[in-house]
Amino acid sequence: MLFDLMKERLGMLEGIPPESVGYRHLRNPSAPYLTWYISDETITPDDSGRVYTRSSEGVIELLTAEKSPVLEAEIEALFPEYEIHKHEEYDYAEDVFEITFTFTAIGKGKLKYGNIG
Repeated sequence: MLFDLMKERLGMLEGIPPESVGYRHLRNPSAPYLTWYISDETITPDDSGRVYTRSSEGVIELLTAEKSPVLEAEIEALFPEYEIHKHEEYDYAEDVFEITFTFTAIGKGKLKYGNIG
């Protein structure tokens, strides 16, 4: 669910190839580079075992050769329904700015194949 949402919305950014990977190894990217993934997902059933709550943590990592406040704002604007936490640092080994956006999505659903537990 969250994975598909991230893939769809991040695909709207022009000039950035979204990659669905949890790791990267770059040397001086000439254009902004983006990685995104689900870092943690928890499914908690209710007492009946038929309805569940899913909590997923989305992570977006933007790596740029130069700081790009406009691009950062565009990424944040793609997910207005979530409270986004942003952390930024300069990676001297890779010579890039790394901005990490994290947010938690919580949803409910019904189990299709019986009960959990």
